[in-house]
This record gives sequence, C-alpha cells and structure tokens, in this order.
Amino acid sequence: MKIRHYQKGDIFKVISSDMIEKMKITEEFINFIYTYSLYKENDYQVLGCAGLRPLWGGAYEGWIHSKDFHTFNRHKIFVIRFIVKYLKFIMDQPDTRRIQAVIHSEDVRARAFVRFLGFKAEGVMKKYGPDGSNFIMYAMVK
Repeated sequence: MKIRHYQKGDIFKVISSDMIEKMKITEEFINFIYTYSLYKENDYQVLGCAGLRPLWGGAYEGWIHSKDFHTFNRHKIFVIRFIVKYLKFIMDQPDTRRIQAVIHSEDVRARAFVRFLGFKAEGVMKKYGPDGSNFIMYAMVK
C-alpha cells in the first residue's frame, strides 16, 4: 500500500456513480491541496481517498471514501497511522483552529472511527442528508 497526493479522477474510482450524483460531488469540490489517495503499489488501483477541505480561516472539513469497508479494514493500521500524523500536522499549524467531520447518524463504524481519532460530537444535524437523514457534526478544536 502507498499513499500519494490525490490525482484528478481518483474519487470516481472509489465511489459509485449514483453516490456521486446523489452527493453532487465534483472534481472541483475534491481537488484540494490537503487530499490524498491510498493505492495498491503493484497496479495503481485506487482503494480510497481522504482529505481536508478548507472552509475559512483555520477551519477544515475532513472526509474519507473507500471502495468498501473491507478494503479500509484490511489496511487499517497503515491508514490510521497516516491519518493520525496528518491530523496532528494540520492541528499543529498556527492558523488551524478546527477540523470537523459530518457523519451519517446511522454509520456506527464511521462514528466510532472519528471518536477514536479524537473528534468530539457537537450535535445532530436533523434532516441534513440529501434524503432527509440525520447527520452528526464531530469536531477537533484547539
């Protein structure tokens, strides 16, 4: 496994076209300097993408997508080490105040994962999802 800077089109290799349509994901939304892709070294198959989207003055929103949970789970130690170092690096920057993540209220694994990383739940975002589902705002604040 290797991690490299995101390359145009990587996100479309890990999530379905119906999810792209539903979430209205565009290359412009994804392609920021703080974005990385996990790939298999021997065949360059993209397995997942993650990054931080700058919001405004020292605030970022984190996101992660993988082909499936099993892909992430098989490489979890490698991925978690990278994410922990990455979050620490960003939080150590003088202008960073906050990193947030919005998680579907029914995604138990994702909620446990962000709590493991040190994020704290801030509140329920009722009917936030494109289908009217609830999400939970998590944040890591200096």
